[in-house]
Amino acid sequence: MYHVPQRGGPTRKSLRPPLDLVERRRHERLEQGQAWWPSGTAARVVAASIVAGLCSAAFAGLASAAVTGTGSRSVTVDDVPAPADAATLPAQFVVRQATRSREFAEHAERIRTAHLTRSAHARRIASTRRAAEAVDPASPAPASSASATANPAITSSAIISPFSATPWQLTADGMWTTTLSLAMPSGVDPSRVNIDWSSDYADVLPLDPNATGAPGAIVTVAEGTSFTIVAATDDATLGRQTLTLTSPSNSLSTFSATAQPIGARIIVVGWMHLPPAGVAQYKIYRRKAGASHGHLIATVSPMGRTWRDDSVVPGTAYSYTVIATTSSGSLHASTGFVTTGAALPATDISAISGKGMFLYFTPDQSGENSYLKYDPTTIIARAHASGISHIEVRMARGTFMEAATPASRAWLDEFIDGASAAGIRLIAWQVPRRSTSADAAAAVAAAEYTTPSGNGFSGLSLDIEDGDNYMGNGDIAKQRMVDQIALVREAVGPDYLVVATVMSPALTHWTNARYPFAGIATYASVMQPMEYWHHFYSSTHHSYTQDEVSGACADSVSLTRQQAGRDIPINVAGQSDDLGTTGRPSPDEIGWCLAAAKNAGAIGQTFFDWRGTGDDGWSAIANFAW
Repeated sequence: MYHVPQRGGPTRKSLRPPLDLVERRRHERLEQGQAWWPSGTAARVVAASIVAGLCSAAFAGLASAAVTGTGSRSVTVDDVPAPADAATLPAQFVVRQATRSREFAEHAERIRTAHLTRSAHARRIASTRRAAEAVDPASPAPASSASATANPAITSSAIISPFSATPWQLTADGMWTTTLSLAMPSGVDPSRVNIDWSSDYADVLPLDPNATGAPGAIVTVAEGTSFTIVAATDDATLGRQTLTLTSPSNSLSTFSATAQPIGARIIVVGWMHLPPAGVAQYKIYRRKAGASHGHLIATVSPMGRTWRDDSVVPGTAYSYTVIATTSSGSLHASTGFVTTGAALPATDISAISGKGMFLYFTPDQSGENSYLKYDPTTIIARAHASGISHIEVRMARGTFMEAATPASRAWLDEFIDGASAAGIRLIAWQVPRRSTSADAAAAVAAAEYTTPSGNGFSGLSLDIEDGDNYMGNGDIAKQRMVDQIALVREAVGPDYLVVATVMSPALTHWTNARYPFAGIATYASVMQPMEYWHHFYSSTHHSYTQDEVSGACADSVSLTRQQAGRDIPINVAGQSDDLGTTGRPSPDEIGWCLAAAKNAGAIGQTFFDWRGTGDDGWSAIANFAW
């Protein structure tokens, strides 16, 4: 842990809580009776393995996942019209598309490299498992595994499988993905079960707790192969479960393609990656709805698996055909028609200037942050009384959209319409979890959301976090963060407000060597450092002085600009809630931070978060005139 001396006081500790940890701790405050479990991945795996050995093998079953088509169809040569010759295209266009093809190919290879690095982690888990079994001879054999094939395996009715899987899907990034679900034993509350997902090859991303199929994971691989998924739980009945999957083979006979629109300006085309040694090139043809034939728009190298079309028109349907030129002939695959969205209106930084508040809701009617806990009329009245000019509403976490049910969407519509009538600006807030076309499409869809009355959002905020459950770790994570905001910026256009909610360099002591402030700032309209100053100290009862709070909030403005490398507008994300065990900031602290941020040149301050802010905190916000 990095430490720096605090002026005239004790050592200040850099402690930035991961978003998942903050939400879990808040939930645990309402669940005081939750049983303790050993911390740390290895400790939980050993404990889960030993406990599992003392239980029946009722849930050690055979799992299967079916491989089906991707919704793309193969086409014959007759389906592909005579293309426009590439030589007739503008030279700059051809060079630009070739450059993009190389960039996307390199990006895909970086992702694959990141997938492979996870194998070491899986081997450590397997080693720990073997050690636990040696200690406990009564431990049952590992759960039987099943490879996904074209036809689902038929399991005996006497065997209970804890896993289920959706059919494999080809993504616009040229990857294969499936969603696994882990069934809970009768009487077990999924919210009380900790699950460590891992794989010897695949990228495994836990599902949002409110997503269909949760608890589970999104599994993504680059090409056809067999691999193992491990779900190490702290539940005595489930213990540690394993599953062997086989992703679709990259064979010539099953060549396929797909397309993903991202807003009004971009369509990403992906295809099944074939062995580069047997491919000379990929040609991409585009046909507009109503046109009699398509035209060649790109030629991609053998390493490519995806291509981005940024020359589309809003509200228009297009289909794409990918032709792979191989040593044995040409292969063809079509995406079918996909339609771009409507163009977003121009917005500016005034939408996030002044005092604001974060609000996140879930579609779970019984959850801690259920939408039912937020009455739109009450929210708008309190915002108006406190001088709140804007509210950042969490619309999506990765590809999971929070307004996932008709009832939650009806609530959202009422809230948006009420805020619009009251003159309160709303910012759509999304937390990217991976650098993918689907994740970017979810972010842009959140910004595009409008009510039946035509009201919507005035900007988009990307909460750019690192860690296994978000953009990853290390250099690959830094590149993913920049790639993702770059894609979103291109999708929404240059005149739409994009807020980058980033780590605070004052709190974390991070520079561009650790977090890509400058790269993110290239595409952001506003930077929003998360200055949750109650995490400066390990003590839960530290009395913060005015010097400490004012210094932290002012430094978050100046240091963020310094790391950004330009005079970018800053909106400080401040703390008004008890984020775990730190306690809520006092009303004085909230006032000190507001004053310091404003005096340092910030355009506004947005507090985290609505439900956790006490009455005295609201009074402090109301009493400060921005």
